[in-house]
Amino acid sequence: MFIEPPFNYSGSKYKMLDQLIPMIDYNKKTFVDLFSGGGSVYTNIITEFDKIVVNDIIKDLVLVQKHLLFNDATIDTVKHFCVDKDDKDGYNNLRNDYNSNPTPEKLFALMLCCTNNMLRFNKKFEFNQTFGKRTYNIRTNSKINKYIKHVRPHLNKIIFSYKHFSEVPIVLNTTYYIDPPYGYIMEENGNIKNNQISEAGYNCYYNKKDDEMLYDYVHRINKVGSTFLMSGLLEHNGKKSWLLNKLIQDGFNWKLIDYDYNKVSRIKQDKNSKEIIIYNYNVNEDITFIISQNGDLVPMNSMFYKEGLKIIMNNIILAEYNTSEQVKNVLQQMTKSINKNMRVYHMPEKDFEVTKNWFI
Repeated sequence: MFIEPPFNYSGSKYKMLDQLIPMIDYNKKTFVDLFSGGGSVYTNIITEFDKIVVNDIIKDLVLVQKHLLFNDATIDTVKHFCVDKDDKDGYNNLRNDYNSNPTPEKLFALMLCCTNNMLRFNKKFEFNQTFGKRTYNIRTNSKINKYIKHVRPHLNKIIFSYKHFSEVPIVLNTTYYIDPPYGYIMEENGNIKNNQISEAGYNCYYNKKDDEMLYDYVHRINKVGSTFLMSGLLEHNGKKSWLLNKLIQDGFNWKLIDYDYNKVSRIKQDKNSKEIIIYNYNVNEDITFIISQNGDLVPMNSMFYKEGLKIIMNNIILAEYNTSEQVKNVLQQMTKSINKNMRVYHMPEKDFEVTKNWFI
């Protein structure tokens, strides 16, 4: 299974990771998560690169991730700021306190207590999401612990950054994952309009000029020979994205993301929304990936085998089981799925029915 970070974020790609992860260019040494948000993508590819740059313009969102990973006391601080589920006044006081004296821990507490756990800001960059009658709970604690356990061993390779994307250097031998806020609308004549495909609370950090700058930024990545993978809405409610359509017109590769958008809160009103990825490299569609029980992504480039109650490939332990029969069942299902050209295989822990454990 993929690791789900504890930071709910509008536009999170967690539910699309099974389609995004196999499409990333793993031939580079450095990975830049340019609009990292809640961290779903970098968290789940962290074992695959020598260096990871985690960047987002929302400074406290980046810093609370850093603080959690470096200091266990951060959890207690966040718990201290969280209010009870029926304490609306306490929440409003916390929100006012954050807007006058912001800290990463206060922001995380607000996210845990607000409506839908989603951060929103007004045009003055003040947090303005309403009270959600929720607070720190057991599930939050579990997600935090899994996130820390998975990411902390790789802290030596992470660079945390909170810059405007245009200030993040474009360098050689790097792959950039780009998931910007909603882009601006393309007019019939191909020009860019002054409003976005959809308004959202986090979009106050992104304007029309940013869309134009990001277009140039992507072309500069391509020019130096590095690679990019961009995701976003090509169409929404009958409106077209200027940025994504321009990049398609420029000849970059693109692919539709297959997903039931009624399950994605930010666009659930529109069944015709089209989310795509755009990229500037060739993808071997025959590559098979295995997601280990620990959540590590392992390219299938050699044979897997049984050693005791373990399944191993390239000296990597993919999974461990309680009985030889379980190992036998999983090996059989892995073989079946790979023979069917399945691109991502999730190592099952309890359920050994192959139809429930692989994805196209």
